[in-house]
Amino acid sequence: MPKEVDVKPSVKGSIRLYLNQETEGYRSHWHNAYELITPIENRFSVTVEGTVYRLQPGEVLLIPSGVVHELAQQERGRRVIFLVEKEELLAIDDFALLQRWFYPCQLLTPEGDGESCAHVVKCLEMAAREIQSESHFGRTAARAWLHLALTACGRALLARGDGSAMLTGPAAAKRTLVAMQDACAFITEHCDERLTLEGLAAQCGYSKYHFTRLFSEYTGISFHAYLNRQRMSRCRQLLMDGSTQITEIALRAGFGSIATFNRVFREVEGMTPSQFRDKHANTRVSQMGEEHFVTAGQRRAER
Repeated sequence: MPKEVDVKPSVKGSIRLYLNQETEGYRSHWHNAYELITPIENRFSVTVEGTVYRLQPGEVLLIPSGVVHELAQQERGRRVIFLVEKEELLAIDDFALLQRWFYPCQLLTPEGDGESCAHVVKCLEMAAREIQSESHFGRTAARAWLHLALTACGRALLARGDGSAMLTGPAAAKRTLVAMQDACAFITEHCDERLTLEGLAAQCGYSKYHFTRLFSEYTGISFHAYLNRQRMSRCRQLLMDGSTQITEIALRAGFGSIATFNRVFREVEGMTPSQFRDKHANTRVSQMGEEHFVTAGQRRAER
């Protein structure tokens, strides 16, 4: 059996580790946490919103919160999987400003990201080793290594494009970035409400047209496209839960009618909500289940 453990952080459950050696896969699921996966031995296939990523040892896949993904049946091997809650990530300076690049996932490779990728892998392995040791200050050391891994992830993403200019520009530009980040967070939290472009622009202190331009520059998509993306994420989660009627899901996700919901869902997923639900019948929030994440204190008590 693989060893399954948990870091006991100041924010309960904000960092969890799964040392996976299983051959069976996990059907489509999602987490409220961000997920970092790196194979240690043999490759590992992960499907994220229809795209298959065949991870090799030395590569890292970062999957954001709320994104539906599936772990394929594997050949024998070992891989490290970390689940990190948003609060833990947002405690890292500048990390929130990179979230526009996360969706639907990010793959770091030695070929594309060089030493940054190698540094991320090393830090994740050290974090896992500290958790396994169950030594004094092991959890603290694990958190430090994990923060170093996330910092290296952020720097690797910045190195790919013009992101560094966004973080090192004039103070006014930084304030605009923070305002856009706050707008995105508000949309995510309130996507099931009747949000309007005019209302959000006023809330952020911009005119409708100025906000439209800034928001598109920051996210790469329009306000309405971003809102629909967040609503679709909420819909996928509710559909996979299986206990809510489709009409109610459409209303809870902020769609004005079932017809609009069906049209948008088919455009994004290539199938109707009913077909999606049938495909992912009985799938819950996390197919791994909380039983895979056992605290070190529980493990000692069982000995």
